[in-house]
Amino acid sequence: MKNISVLILGVFLLVCFSCQDQNRAIDYLDVYFLPEGTTTQIPIHCDMLYGDWKPKLVHRKIENSKILKQFEDYYNSYLENKEEKTQDLRIRCMIYLKNGRVDTLCLGEYFDTFLNGQRMNDSNELLNLLKKELDYSNISREQIVN
Repeated sequence: MKNISVLILGVFLLVCFSCQDQNRAIDYLDVYFLPEGTTTQIPIHCDMLYGDWKPKLVHRKIENSKILKQFEDYYNSYLENKEEKTQDLRIRCMIYLKNGRVDTLCLGEYFDTFLNGQRMNDSNELLNLLKKELDYSNISREQIVN
């Protein structure tokens, strides 16, 4: 009887962990960002990188399966960071998951990471992957203003 209980528990845990991976599978990314080197007189919060600022932002949709898989690996390894610090962000990434949920990842130009409003440990790998795919360094402020 004890062996059956252990077996049932093992199968249950296996099914739960399988479902959890499926729930974090990414369908596509919708990214809004300010060009590299943009400075402001006030810190930029995640919610500012949409709304009224939307006309001043660059927009890219990422659907490349190879990039999404790499992004997903980094994204799923994020750890929470309890440090209290002011936000000053430049990139807002809407993560559309295959289960229908949408997560919001906001990043600073070089550091600061917030996932659904919660500070996370920075991932230079994810930030660099995203910047490369966005061609971040080659977008000028003049291209947006004009």
